[in-house]
Amino acid sequence: ERGLLGIGAADVIRLDRDVVEAEVVSSIAETTLYSFSVAGGTLDTANMLVVEAIGRLLNNSGGDADLTVRAKYGGSTMASSNQTITTSANALGLYLRVLLVAENATNAQVSGGFIRYGSGASIAGVYTAVNDFAGTHLSLAVDSTAAQTLAITGQCSVNNGNTAIRLDVVQTYLF
Repeated sequence: ERGLLGIGAADVIRLDRDVVEAEVVSSIAETTLYSFSVAGGTLDTANMLVVEAIGRLLNNSGGDADLTVRAKYGGSTMASSNQTITTSANALGLYLRVLLVAENATNAQVSGGFIRYGSGASIAGVYTAVNDFAGTHLSLAVDSTAAQTLAITGQCSVNNGNTAIRLDVVQTYLF
């Protein structure tokens, strides 16, 4: 089986798969949409975690809204994207892919990845990238010898029942 990222015979282990829809609706509080406990020692000194998620964003509030998605490990933010979404009845597709890589120590990691938002048509199966966020965090210092929480959170800037961030599926892999 060919691994993710085009890596040929790499050992890839799926650690978690969550297909239960989770969403934050009409809340300005940061809300956990996905959470997985990574056992102590899993990341070790030379491993990599990859988390991927598919979901959607909706802002039908009648005005612009900021929708923020964050990926975290041990409480430290690995990637974050805050997008101002104009009001529309059409949901926007969301795709997240973040990598966390041990840097030859159990308390030194780097992360990188992207969070993409598509056009409303992406819900119907056609992905057209509208907004991309790509970034890196070069100085995470989380103790990976202890169990740590891998999480994806969402936050809306307006308290409106027509504003939502939803995750439909999340998968976490170990390389």
